Amino acid sequence: FDPTAIAAIRLVMAPEAWTNIRTDPNAGDWHEAVFYWNDERVARVGVKAFGNGSRVPGKPPLKLSFDHYVDDRRWRGLEALKFDNSLQDPTFLNEHLGTSVLRAIGVPAARTGWAEVAVNGEHAGFFVVIEPIDDAFLTRWFGADDGALYGNVARRFGRGLNPTDAPLDYFEPQDRDTGDGRDLVALANIVAHGSDAELAAAIDLPGFFRMSIARSVLGSQDSFSADGKNFYLYDDRGTWRILPWDFDYDLSALGVADALAVDLRAPWTTSKWAYDAITGEPYRDPLLARALAMGADPDDVVAELLAGPLRWSVIDAQVVEAAALIRDAVRDDTLDHGAAFDRHVA
Repeated sequence: FDPTAIAAIRLVMAPEAWTNIRTDPNAGDWHEAVFYWNDERVARVGVKAFGNGSRVPGKPPLKLSFDHYVDDRRWRGLEALKFDNSLQDPTFLNEHLGTSVLRAIGVPAARTGWAEVAVNGEHAGFFVVIEPIDDAFLTRWFGADDGALYGNVARRFGRGLNPTDAPLDYFEPQDRDTGDGRDLVALANIVAHGSDAELAAAIDLPGFFRMSIARSVLGSQDSFSADGKNFYLYDDRGTWRILPWDFDYDLSALGVADALAVDLRAPWTTSKWAYDAITGEPYRDPLLARALAMGADPDDVVAELLAGPLRWSVIDAQVVEAAALIRDAVRDDTLDHGAAFDRHVA
């Protein structure tokens, strides 16, 4: 996760396995590979395609698991790595910039990097490397990983923490040993009907609020408060944490006018994807509404951002330096984002 370098990663696997991943990524089949990073070699690594809208043939996003075939194995403290193909972000920068902004204000967010990936000696593409939200991530941020962790079920979105009687239709336990959904029913009921004291005891409201406002400032229309998507829920010893994920559509990827139009107090009103998957009605984030009613002030978070990670001299230098590092790799990539890269970077 070095923002000043592009890693060179090699995979060696059965040709038919790589063909399956490239041509049928929606199958989601695991295949065994040998992983090389610089002079390090790791055998029996699991590889599969992952993602939703970005899971396309030719250059699918990839997940590498170091413990899929070898129980409890870690590589440099990591269970896994994700390689985003950046299909939806022509700059290859949004994950790097967005997560760094959130970490700078204390919000747990994945580390990122970049890599040129070769498979069986042939160039497979230029990828954004992303740290998965898993036990290793939880231990690094919270000192423990034994609470229930949920992610969004693929292509079943738009609920956020609105009440539901079928939580596992929308949330997928990330650990096979924990999480049956009943805890999410209780949490959503507290958000909808609990007292202010009960809500403050159940969830990290300050952390959630900082995440929500920061992502809206970044222009996100595809995140927890905007449309009920792209987040993880973690029960940190009785306190629920909302962990952000997927920054492809932050930072004006949809256009500067759209990004600047995001309403910090009601981001769902400016999201292109804000709808309730159960009722078909427009999505509305009840947690943000509760936080605002309890006195949380978006201007406090905005001021912190503008004095820190979004101060012009800081963010401008970050964009210029990162773009210079990856520009040639983007232009050589199979997605052919070259012209769009320059336009969006500008």
